[in-house]
Amino acid sequence: MKKKLLFVDDEPMSIKGLQILLDYGALGLEIVGACYNGEEALEFIGREMPDIVITDIWMPLVDGIQMMKSVYEHKWDVHIIVLSGYGEFEYAKQALDYGASGYLLKPVEKEQMEDVLRKTVAMIDEQRRLQREAELAHESEPLLKRKFLEDFIEGRLKLNEAKERAHYFNLTLYDTEVMFMPVQIDHYAHNHAFAGNAGRKLLAYAVCNIAGEILLQDGIGTAILVDNTVRLIMNPRTGILNREAIRSASDKICAQIMTCLKEPVIINETGYGDASDNANIAGAYPKEEADRLLTIMESGHQAKNDELFSALWRQSGGDACVMQKFCERFEADLYLLTRSYGGKPEQRRAPSVLLDIIRSEYDFRMWLEESVAAASQIIAERRGDDNFIATLKAYIDNNYGKRLTLTSLAELVHMNPSYLSSVFKAKTGENITNYILSVRMEQAARLLRDAGYKAYTVAELTGFPNVRYFNEVFKKFYGMPPGKFKGGAK
Repeated sequence: MKKKLLFVDDEPMSIKGLQILLDYGALGLEIVGACYNGEEALEFIGREMPDIVITDIWMPLVDGIQMMKSVYEHKWDVHIIVLSGYGEFEYAKQALDYGASGYLLKPVEKEQMEDVLRKTVAMIDEQRRLQREAELAHESEPLLKRKFLEDFIEGRLKLNEAKERAHYFNLTLYDTEVMFMPVQIDHYAHNHAFAGNAGRKLLAYAVCNIAGEILLQDGIGTAILVDNTVRLIMNPRTGILNREAIRSASDKICAQIMTCLKEPVIINETGYGDASDNANIAGAYPKEEADRLLTIMESGHQAKNDELFSALWRQSGGDACVMQKFCERFEADLYLLTRSYGGKPEQRRAPSVLLDIIRSEYDFRMWLEESVAAASQIIAERRGDDNFIATLKAYIDNNYGKRLTLTSLAELVHMNPSYLSSVFKAKTGENITNYILSVRMEQAARLLRDAGYKAYTVAELTGFPNVRYFNEVFKKFYGMPPGKFKGGAK
């Protein structure tokens, strides 16, 4: 099957030249469309999911860098090749930071374009081969083995019964302690190779393999992959499952995954002892209430803990051990949430620390209130106060001549760029890029009409990279070129 190719450039003649530059069919490619700005391209990509996008950097509304950033944040499985002119090396560096598959200098030479496309097609083929291998390995795992492991983890099998059945599946369970440890993978792709749904599945497969090899070498357990979730079954050959061994194995696994895959993971303890007891702890965790509280915290509203506390207390039955396990899991959720906003929360507390903190209902309630308050404060500090819209508008109004990107504006008010874009539109009724454009056009009109500046000077003063681009945007906005607008104003 041919791979889908999309061209993005604000110059129709440039797109036409690229379309006839090569025999794309011979490279295994099919041209599926052309877009003339980043905003139009994002809509097309979200709808059609092309395999490769060739894009210019400077375009109206949403430029090539902003478009790449959005593609990266959506985790779309798209490979982007960037075109740029002389003097745009800093932007080329940003493009590579967002996972650009190639970078070409205008005017594009046929041989260079063909070489980059061949390498990109080969990269896609290799990633899909790895994905197929991961899916095949997952599908080829005998159904009975998966059912056995699920029953064991979820507590439908006692440890003694599980030991008797395990040898049928070439597994060995030892007559020692058992502990289950889910591996939490950050939803945000730090390594572009693992972006998108297919990439996240491939990442889970790779994480499971690395963790399994380390646990096997250390003789303390195994790793399994069930429904794209990696779970560690800690079960040492001899001795007890002490916290030093657990911490050592966790640190080793996390370090190896970061070294090999460039992705951070968190390994969270969910229980000791008999498998059925610990599975009941994991299964009873009130995830719906916890997720609801996390959503409220993220929205910036005052989070009330009563609902989650009641659910946690009811499900734990007042058992201190169960409460501690609940707290470990919710603390991991808080850690991931605050980290996604760029905050630097304190290192997660070890289970032994929670054991000292939480001994009663009062301790349980106080821990929850303090933890939620601390995480909410981190998010609030990173996002800014309720006046962030006014802060943004004031900054844009006073800095329209500078290069303004969604990322730089988001950093100004300590928010996630995607979240900032959606909130700005919800509160003002217009896209932030349109607001920037309207400010620049208003100032451009004033400079042309009142100050008598030339178009190339106005372009520089209002943040446009060159006068050609300024003329095109101005004409689209006002319906006439700057020269006629200036003349008419006089």
